[in-house]
Amino acid sequence: MGAMATSYSTRIKDYCAARGIQIPSGFHRHPASCYAAIELDGEPPKLVARTWFNQEDLLHYVRQHAAGKRLRLLDFKAWRELHVDGSALCRGEPFGVEPSPGEASRAALSPETMKRVARLFAPDEVDAVARLLVEQCGNNLPFLDKLDAAGLERYRFAALKLSEGRLDKLQAAVELARIDWRDLLVNAGFADDVHAHARWLSDEPTD
Repeated sequence: MGAMATSYSTRIKDYCAARGIQIPSGFHRHPASCYAAIELDGEPPKLVARTWFNQEDLLHYVRQHAAGKRLRLLDFKAWRELHVDGSALCRGEPFGVEPSPGEASRAALSPETMKRVARLFAPDEVDAVARLLVEQCGNNLPFLDKLDAAGLERYRFAALKLSEGRLDKLQAAVELARIDWRDLLVNAGFADDVHAHARWLSDEPTD
């Protein structure tokens, strides 16, 4: 059996960091398990410090300690949301950007890409945007099959810039990339300067 690509702690922290979810200090005191909960009532949303190894314990927590709270329950092993259904938890929609075993060659999104996704799109659109970029604007593009997540930033940033925070425009930009990503770079203003994309929506001060 092969080792996991990333630990649950890393998966959870990366997920929260990309979406502006607060991580409490208590989260770092113990090794993380695969089930996590996010409290949605506050601003920003906050990760529950505790994680769970099995669904029964997570369900017990929801019933005993989180009555009346809005929670998002996440399975970081299967990359699926969980929903309470009577006396059990049921699997919901996929989330995140982890490639499935059959898609292991596809580069996931870099932290910088995820930061820009989170800035441009509403929280309930982030996962759909991430999946679109991983599946259709990455190693599938001509001559880009060997690039890693950082190497693909120039092309993914270009698609995000042209999207203006709209899914329909992002889909159009991705389609343009699939036809000829050189046109995508030109339209985004990233064609002549190989570092221009890094300055777009960057936190670094510009001259």
